Amino acid sequence: MPWANGRGTSYEIASDRNEAGEWTWRLAMAPVNEDGPFSRIEWVNRFLAVVEGAGMLLSVDRKKLQCLPMQVVRFRGDAITEATLTDGPIMDINLMGPLLGIQAVVPHMPRGSSIINVSSLNGLAANINTSAYTTSKFALRGLTKAAALDLGPLGIRVNAILPGVIRTPMISYIVDDHEERLAAGLPLGRIGEPMDIASAALFLASDESAWISGLDLTVDGGQMASTPKL
Repeated sequence: MPWANGRGTSYEIASDRNEAGEWTWRLAMAPVNEDGPFSRIEWVNRFLAVVEGAGMLLSVDRKKLQCLPMQVVRFRGDAITEATLTDGPIMDINLMGPLLGIQAVVPHMPRGSSIINVSSLNGLAANINTSAYTTSKFALRGLTKAAALDLGPLGIRVNAILPGVIRTPMISYIVDDHEERLAAGLPLGRIGEPMDIASAALFLASDESAWISGLDLTVDGGQMASTPKL
């Protein structure tokens, strides 16, 4: 997909579109080979991470923003943004999307409303060969916390659920063949079910969580409770 400013190309990894064909969110990878401006895109925030190369320095509406490898940075899509490469070409990953959904619903949400994002344990710790997925989930956690701060004065809560190993079609090829071994590695001794996530979402949507916002709620059978062995 050519950039709007004609200076490069992005390679879409995943996206979702509404009935009008406009994307509601998009995850894309792009090589940045030279210094220059970013395309300006209204009504979105960018969540960007450098996955190859030394990084770059951004000037975002004349404010400096350092982009280091595998660290997620956030800035407005319509900001005047100039990139200066630190030491040669890089590859970055951009997430643009969940903010669009938040922007669409917030004007219609009364005080006491709740927004729930679904991230992943990959938003806390990376696995091998999951660079794009992990980056997007770290970014979604950042969006959740930023939105919790921004929307708190409006009486709107924003939280994230981080599922562990859940019996869904996405990982059925793993669970079907290795359920016993996976369950044995979890403190609660079983694979998660979709209802476990639904129950967590129901709690975060209810008045029972009226004073909870900006939370990363892990629903993982205790998986993240253990201390990694060095």
